[in-house]
Parts: sequence; structure tokens; C-alpha cells
Amino acid sequence: MSNRDMFEMAANGIDWWFEYYFGDKSPNTVNNKGINLLYVACRYGQTSVAKWLLEKGANVNMKLLKDSESTPLHGAVFHGHCSTVDLLLTYGADVNIKNKYGSTAIDDAKTDEMKQRLRQYRTYLD
Repeated sequence: MSNRDMFEMAANGIDWWFEYYFGDKSPNTVNNKGINLLYVACRYGQTSVAKWLLEKGANVNMKLLKDSESTPLHGAVFHGHCSTVDLLLTYGADVNIKNKYGSTAIDDAKTDEMKQRLRQYRTYLD
């Protein structure tokens, strides 16, 4: 079990695995496709795994190294994971970061509710 793919564990929300088997690995670990662990957890709405990674020092604004250069916030917003978005905002995710296509997380939001949530947060910061 300790040799299981940590990216698979993040995508599937197996949070206990991280507590027992993650060891001294960096919470900012990136796979061979340039995807970081926090992005995977957030893209799949695995809030408990995302929280664990953030508590261990994961960079909340770390971009994908290839393809879209999106942040974990982009991934959570695009896939409509409200609780994950709220967690990221609590940890200081920057709603103004643009990906390779010039889109912010607000631009990637599919619902008015999500857009409003992000705009309120941005207004709160201003």
C-alpha cells in the first residue's frame, strides 16, 4: 500500500494514505506530466487531501508546469467543487492569476454562483 501512486491517492481522496505513507516527500511534488499533487486533489474535489497538503506547506498558487499552467483554484472552480474552492481561498489562493490562455479562475467558473463566490472574495481583498 505504501508504494501506491500518490497522485492516484490524491485523485481518489484517500486522505489517510497521506498521513501514514507520505513520509518526507514534498507537498509540492510534481509528476512527469508537470501536474502537482494539490492540483490533482482540487481538480477532483478531494478537499480533505487538499487541506492535508496545504497544512504540510503546499503552494496554494502553484501552476501546472505544462499544458494550461492553471492553478489548483482554476481546477477546483472549473469542476465546480465549492468546498475545495472555499478551502483554497482560506489559504490565500490568488483569484487574479491567469493561466496560459489568459483566464483567471473567475473566467473558468461555469456557474453564476461560483463566479459570485470568487468576486465576493476578490472584493473582500480590495
